[in-house]
Amino acid sequence: MAAETPILDPRLLLPWHESPRKRFADSLARGQVAHALLVHGEGGLHKVHLARQLGQALLCQRPTSGSACGHCHSCLLYQAGNHPDWTEIQPVESAFIRIDQIRELSGRLSMRPQIAQRQVALLWPAEQMNAASSNALLKTLEEPAADTHLLLVSDRAGQLSATIRSRCQRMPIPGSKTSETVASVAQMAGVSTAQAQAALELSGGDPELGLHWLTPEHWSALVALAAQLVELAHGRVDAQTFAGSYRKEGVALLQRWSRLIALMLGSPQVEAGAFKPLVALAGAVQYTTLLPLATQLERARGMIGSGVREDLMVYDLALRWSEAFTTQGRRRES
Repeated sequence: MAAETPILDPRLLLPWHESPRKRFADSLARGQVAHALLVHGEGGLHKVHLARQLGQALLCQRPTSGSACGHCHSCLLYQAGNHPDWTEIQPVESAFIRIDQIRELSGRLSMRPQIAQRQVALLWPAEQMNAASSNALLKTLEEPAADTHLLLVSDRAGQLSATIRSRCQRMPIPGSKTSETVASVAQMAGVSTAQAQAALELSGGDPELGLHWLTPEHWSALVALAAQLVELAHGRVDAQTFAGSYRKEGVALLQRWSRLIALMLGSPQVEAGAFKPLVALAGAVQYTTLLPLATQLERARGMIGSGVREDLMVYDLALRWSEAFTTQGRRRES
């Protein structure tokens, strides 16, 4: 039975998918889509969403420019999550895609399509197949039926067997820090490329999360927190005052604080002026000093809602932050 398929959000037609989507559209128009496509790239690029969009286009009765029409009988079945010619495979109750899942998939793909012109299957994350399931999949790849297509999605395509990779047409997704992705995020958010680059650093390379941080409310909160952390490190604000300012922020504060520490640990070339003073602080302490602070923040985030007094927790974190920079300053002077 096909896995439940979420309705694709039109907003997830992301700009950094444009190049691979165009190549797919050209192949679809010529009737030359490969039997197996390997959609691969770093995490955070929403490759599964792209693969689902490609899969829906392959099933669609009236695709246009490589995209599904969204209105035909096949599209409506897909959107409802019960298209008989669509199969989605991922780990279930296990860390790996099991051999019995691959065997069931092979059996389905050996049958004629029921509604669409072809059968389509999505398998992700492809690197989570063990040796047995990889070998079983290879048999399907070596002798594909004319009316079947297999979409593999992977964050770590290098972990797939060389034989499986050789049987797939590769569809690389541009990295999150390419100029194309930065420009896309900047255009979507209406900000400078420098600000978009900073947001991608803050989001760990996830463009969608970067767009979240770039909303005026979240960006201004990040900038304000960064400024307060600099003041706290220099002793111009004490821990009690800092904790009082953020006593109602809770998990939102800890999330922003964690991202800002990640920014410092990454030592990125941040051009957005608002974060320059904070990133400069990273040079004032040892790397091993920031790591425990990051760990303590993550632990604190997990304690939210457990009955612990959040104001005291924030005060303790602020005190540790202040002491970390004060201690390093004393060491440099001695």
